[in-house]
Amino acid sequence: MSENMPPVVGPREYQASVDGQVTVSSEKLDIEGAHVAWHTQRHKTSECLRQPTAAHQFVLYCSDEEKGEYRYNDRAWQPYAKRRYQWFIAPAFENRIMWRWRQSESPGLVCRFHLSPHLLEQAASLHLDRAVHCVRLEHRMNIEDALLTEVAFELRDELQQIGDRARSSRYSRALINTFAYRVIKAYADSAGIDSLPAGSRLTDSRKARLEAFIDRHLNQPLTIDDLCREIWLSKYHFCRLFKATYGETPRKFVQRRRIDEACRLLRETERPVTDIALTTGWSGNGGFSRCFKSHTGVTPSEYRRDPL
Repeated sequence: MSENMPPVVGPREYQASVDGQVTVSSEKLDIEGAHVAWHTQRHKTSECLRQPTAAHQFVLYCSDEEKGEYRYNDRAWQPYAKRRYQWFIAPAFENRIMWRWRQSESPGLVCRFHLSPHLLEQAASLHLDRAVHCVRLEHRMNIEDALLTEVAFELRDELQQIGDRARSSRYSRALINTFAYRVIKAYADSAGIDSLPAGSRLTDSRKARLEAFIDRHLNQPLTIDDLCREIWLSKYHFCRLFKATYGETPRKFVQRRRIDEACRLLRETERPVTDIALTTGWSGNGGFSRCFKSHTGVTPSEYRRDPL
């Protein structure tokens, strides 16, 4: 992929970038690992870049045929024709797309499923009755799948009648699981379901997203689950990739990141040491000073006097 590829975005960020109006979505249910929306899609320009997403995308076109060209992950331009009730699959993190289309005055209707890699790994584990740590999908277009389409319409009807939120959440979750099982059975062959190959590491886009998330939350408690959710990986998958990428555990990495930020604040500001401790995630000065000295060999006050 191109080095200039923009950072990956989450389902809600992606949805906000699409020209059109959401008619129904799973937003209120907040189902972990899944975001589903039906929306109109109006082409205001003849060309558009869609950023890569942290979730797998499954897109159902429900309007008349649309023709144009698309460029997937900076590859060569290819012609396309989107037809009514055909699906498009774009795997997570590897789905940067540039579209060129004919101008259209009438908005199209689209159903868009965002499913996290972790959700598909869970579905594959249940479907195959064995631990699955990686599900790889291929980019596909023009898929006709009656079951996926039926589930999509049933889920739309359920989300439109969301009066009993608890009931809707359970049934909606069951429909999303059915969708995921169908994807595993039909579109992830045995070669795409396995454990991590030796030497695997976090991709550059995942690293950038993870490090930015950690830096934004240095003053808050951070758990492994928080980090996994941010880049949509299972805990097992995340811990193996993290250790292979950084050579240390997530806990030690976050702690080192906090110490680095504390060093910067001690050098560049006159803020009290206690204030810096709280800003970088410690509840008090004692624990901060001990950890700081174990990393730097000096106390925070000594470092401020002689940072070199």
